[in-house]
Amino acid sequence: MNWFTNVGIEGKTEEQKKALIEDDGACEHARSDLNLAQVLRREMDSFGIVSSFVCCNECDKKCEEHEGQQSEVCHDCSKTVLMKDAISWKWYDFYAPQGDEPLIICKECKGKEKHQERVKKDREDYESEMDYYDSQDNDF
Repeated sequence: MNWFTNVGIEGKTEEQKKALIEDDGACEHARSDLNLAQVLRREMDSFGIVSSFVCCNECDKKCEEHEGQQSEVCHDCSKTVLMKDAISWKWYDFYAPQGDEPLIICKECKGKEKHQERVKKDREDYESEMDYYDSQDNDF
C-alpha cells in the first residue's frame, strides 16, 4: 500500500528548487516561476520514496482532491471508504524500510474506543522508551 506526503519547500533557495525540479519533475506553474514552487509531494511505499513532484499550491490542492477520492479499507471496521474520509495512522516508531505500513482508519472509527486505545498504548510505549533512555543517561 502506498501513501502520500507533502513537504513545504517555500523556504528553499532558487538553486535548491531548480535541483528538486530537475530530480523530481514539476507542474508547469512551478517550472515557469520558481516562486510558485511551494510543495514537494512524495508517494511512499514500505521501501521508501516511489516518486516525487514539485508543485504550486493550486496543483497541490488538486492532487489532494484526487487522492481523497481513492478508496481504501478501514483497518478497524473493514468498510471501504474514500481517503478523504479516513486517516493514515503511523505509530511513534513507524519505519517504512522495515515494512511498516500505515493503518487506514475511517473518521468514524478514529473516535471509537479501539483506535483511542491504540493511540493511548502508542503514547505509553513512547513515554516508556523515553523514560528508559533518560534513565540510561543518569547512570553515567
